[in-house]
Amino acid sequence: MTERKIMLAVIGRDGKIDDEVKKICYNIGRDIAKAKCILICGGMNGVMEGACRGASENGGLTIGILPTGNKDDANKYVQISIATGIGFARNAVITSAADGIIAINGKHGTLSEIGFALGYDKPVVLVNGSKGICDDLDFSKAKFENLYKSDAEDAVNLCLNLIKKSVVK
Repeated sequence: MTERKIMLAVIGRDGKIDDEVKKICYNIGRDIAKAKCILICGGMNGVMEGACRGASENGGLTIGILPTGNKDDANKYVQISIATGIGFARNAVITSAADGIIAINGKHGTLSEIGFALGYDKPVVLVNGSKGICDDLDFSKAKFENLYKSDAEDAVNLCLNLIKKSVVK
């Protein structure tokens, strides 16, 4: 029997992102591929496209859980497109399916995914310097178990280590 691969969700803003955030997304996608993990995301543009591109161009597998009912709505770097037609409710599917979550940039949809992931007791890594809610919200006063911050260079390794710790519990 083959060992199950770890699935890491990349969550974040759909739509226009600046070049600095695109680079962060690409590098995290690349790091997920190099770690031999599967990248799962919402399959659309922005953060999701950047991360899928990084994973895809570095030999990784990408899965997009789309909010729409049309597989063709996925960005061009999604290799497995799952059309749901359930809108934001697909955020629960993404975070439930993933072993760990990396949040980059983001707005209200990303915030809902963070909430779902914490509810599912999954580790969530917010990427420092990626703007959006990852930088704007101050989580320092609230004590959320499984919510961490990391620089982009360390986000994948931190998430993988947190997954391994949760398996050992």
